[in-house]
Amino acid sequence: QEGYQFLLKDQSSTEALAQRGTFWPMGRRPLDEIRDGPAGWEAFCTRFDGVLPEAGLSQEGMVQVGKQLASDASRLDALASSHAVTWVHGDAKCWNLFLPQDTAAEVKLIDMQWAGMGHPLQDLVYFLTTSVDCAALGAINDEVWNQLVDEHRMAVEAGFNAILPALEAAGGTPKSLEAFKQALLCSSPVAYRALACSLWLDYVRVVFFGLWRRLDVEKVVANSTKVGISLVTGSTAQMAWILKNASKLLIQPAKC
Repeated sequence: QEGYQFLLKDQSSTEALAQRGTFWPMGRRPLDEIRDGPAGWEAFCTRFDGVLPEAGLSQEGMVQVGKQLASDASRLDALASSHAVTWVHGDAKCWNLFLPQDTAAEVKLIDMQWAGMGHPLQDLVYFLTTSVDCAALGAINDEVWNQLVDEHRMAVEAGFNAILPALEAAGGTPKSLEAFKQALLCSSPVAYRALACSLWLDYVRVVFFGLWRRLDVEKVVANSTKVGISLVTGSTAQMAWILKNASKLLIQPAKC
C-alpha cells in the first residue's frame, strides 16, 4: 500500500503483501454474490423462518437486517481496505490453530492461503465468530467486550512500539509512521472499538450473502459433524447469535 512501501524491500514481497488478506473483500467475491445478495438473502430468510428463534427477529425483521447490511457493504469494505496496513492470517479459525500444552509456548498457525494485508481485528472477530460457541459469546456483555478490544489494542500497540526502531531504520518517515500508527490503532480506544464492530459487520456480509446463500437446515445439521467446518455454517444457535448481533449493530450503530 502506498505510504507503507518502506516496510518492504524487494518487489516480489511487495506484490505479495499488497494483496488484501481474508477471503471476504468484495473484489475477491463472485460478482453474482454481490449483485444478487439481497434476493438470495430473502430466500434464506424464507428457508430459515422459525428456525432461529434465539435471534428474536421475524422473517421480515431478518430481511431488513440483510437489506441494511447490503446497503452498507461498500462502505464497510472501503473501511476495511483503508485499515489494511499489516499482515493478517485471514482464516484464523480453531481448525487452523495448534494450541500447545505448555502455555508458555507459541500458538502455531497453518493454512496461510488467505494471508495478506489487513487489520489485526479481522483475525480477532473472525476467530470469535467461527470458533467460540454462542453460549460463551452470549456471556460477553458490552463491558467485557470493551475490555477485550481494549486489551487487543494494547497488545497491538506494544507490537508496534517493539518494531518501531526497525521501521525507522527501513526508511519510515515520521509522517508515514504516524499514518501507519493511526490506521493500526485508531485515534482512541473508543474509535478502535467502533472499528472492531465495523470489521465484524464486514465479515458478516460474506456470511449472509456468501456462506449462507445456499444453506438449508439439513446442510447445517450435516456440517455440525464435519471436520474443518466452522460454527458459522454448522450451528443454528451460532447463526441466531450472528443475526441478533448484526441487527443490534445495524440498527444501533452508535453502540459500536
